[in-house]
Amino acid sequence: MKNLKFKSVLALFFVVIFISPLYSQGKFTELKDADLSIWYPDNWLVREHILLLMMPKNEDLTLQIQLTDAIDLDALVKESISEIKDLYPEDTLIVINKFKLNEMNVREINKNVGNDKVHYFFIETPQKKIVRVFHISPKDIALKYNNDLMKIIKNIKPKN
Repeated sequence: MKNLKFKSVLALFFVVIFISPLYSQGKFTELKDADLSIWYPDNWLVREHILLLMMPKNEDLTLQIQLTDAIDLDALVKESISEIKDLYPEDTLIVINKFKLNEMNVREINKNVGNDKVHYFFIETPQKKIVRVFHISPKDIALKYNNDLMKIIKNIKPKN
């Protein structure tokens, strides 16, 4: 009897794990010109035009990943700060976080402005190319997908 209960519980465990979104393996895409590999969740769509766009199906959130022409990371950050201040002139306080991500230099701007979430990452690749990753979205949608967004960011890696 104990063996039957154990097998039933074990079978139920595997059913739950395999149909759970937590089990989702995700997919990979590349930003070829920047030599980057990018993981994204299975339930997100990828469209490649001038920008690489990732969005959850049927939601109002677009994560834009863009290889820039910039040659100086800090100059690009300053330029983007000006753009943000133009969009939100009432909120002038912008904090820049600096860190390393998969051996790449990163600058981050993460702020709430009114009902919006503004989140920028500036990534300098090992080949000294600079990629801007950002979204400006309603705070509630950004909060709903924050785990996905952070997992995508953490899994941006050099291909080599």
